[in-house]
Amino acid sequence: MSTREQILQILEPITSNLGLDLEDVEIKSAGKHSIVQISVDKDGGITLDEVAHISNEISEILDTKEILGEKPYTLEVGSPGIDRALTHPRHWRRNIGRLVKINFGSNSEIGRIIQSDDEKVTLEIKSKSRVIFFNKIDKAFIQIEFNSKKSSK
Repeated sequence: MSTREQILQILEPITSNLGLDLEDVEIKSAGKHSIVQISVDKDGGITLDEVAHISNEISEILDTKEILGEKPYTLEVGSPGIDRALTHPRHWRRNIGRLVKINFGSNSEIGRIIQSDDEKVTLEIKSKSRVIFFNKIDKAFIQIEFNSKKSSK
């Protein structure tokens, strides 16, 4: 099992108990030390206090378990950026009202997320609703808007 997989396995129950979703773990080598980037999120977003709390817990666990060995590391904990691919139903739910670009097959669509559930998303595309099942989507990314409908509420 890789170091990344070990960290995911150890941290998943801890983040879950705190009401957070463990989105990703990335380990980068930086000379004689490593950078461990951990991405967590939840409905409504994560606060700086929650980031500080979970950072302390993760740091303590990584030090205790010695997963990274003797190599020094820098821990970075935060929420995923807007450029993250939408890969889970919770990502769609958290982005209702935002504009998204979906690639499926050789086609792509840009539309606004109206609603979603565990199997599909409903988009508004050119003033019409369209339902797309997640299993038909190859990739999907939020589109950056400077004057979006969501931010004008």
